[in-house]
Amino acid sequence: MLSKHPGHDLGIKIPTVLAAIREEFGADRVRFEAGGEITSGDSDAVSAAVALARDSDVAVVVVGDIAGLFGDGTSGEGCDAADLRLPGGQHGLVTAVLDTGVPTVLVVLSGRPYALGDYGKARAIVQAFFPGADGAAAVAGILSRRVPATGRLPVQIPWHPYASTTYLQPALGLSNPGITALDNTPLYPFGFGLTRGAIVYEIITAAASLSTGGSLDAAVTIRNDGDNTVEVVQLYPAFRWFARLSNSSGTPGSRSGPVNRGRSPSTWTLPGSRSPAKTGRSESTPARCGSSLARRLPRPQ
Repeated sequence: MLSKHPGHDLGIKIPTVLAAIREEFGADRVRFEAGGEITSGDSDAVSAAVALARDSDVAVVVVGDIAGLFGDGTSGEGCDAADLRLPGGQHGLVTAVLDTGVPTVLVVLSGRPYALGDYGKARAIVQAFFPGADGAAAVAGILSRRVPATGRLPVQIPWHPYASTTYLQPALGLSNPGITALDNTPLYPFGFGLTRGAIVYEIITAAASLSTGGSLDAAVTIRNDGDNTVEVVQLYPAFRWFARLSNSSGTPGSRSGPVNRGRSPSTWTLPGSRSPAKTGRSESTPARCGSSLARRLPRPQ
């Protein structure tokens, strides 16, 4: 929007990821090469970035979008894409750095999910989308492990640039030999996210049906066999319901309560961890979500 009104700045301070990483790790430990431009396919700057990566212990490659309207950016209203490849010459930059063999973390700051299936050599991928004014500090904190990663994908991350959908898990959103030769299986499905823990969902119970205007009781028991972590418990019967809770290593905890129509949040205490978890409830339509989710509740009738 600001590109339509020259002479106006953002009005707030938004640090770059580079500035945040230097602040997090120390400026003397961080070196930088641009590697190219988001809107240009020119690869002249890739060689300098590759040379710097080869001379480093770890490489952090930050790619993504420029927010804009009607062609002023790579993501936003009127900024459609022919496919889901990273824009400009970013694909060549990422693959060239990965080919050095230097441990590499890929950070994606984007307005849409891009196909990341070609980057299997990356030691980690941080999908931050457009994270806002404090996003750079959050990304740097995750890279240093000061901030625990607890997010879950609100969309699918495609494997291939020709992916037919990035939302939920449609019936034809996987490999379907005999129907299509294209494999639309996502790289990371809806709801995917890694944490420090090793969370095991032991028991999930819920009624098999939910009447219109009624309520449904759901209960889940989880166990953490890994490091202390925060787990986002997801429940998708006829709406989206999140419970954020802290769970200490080896401590089982249960979460149960009524699932009603409405928008008022409630706070419950998790037995074992004694940490409150705030939940939000809202109305929507029943949907199958991620194929990787270990358990599914019966679809309301």
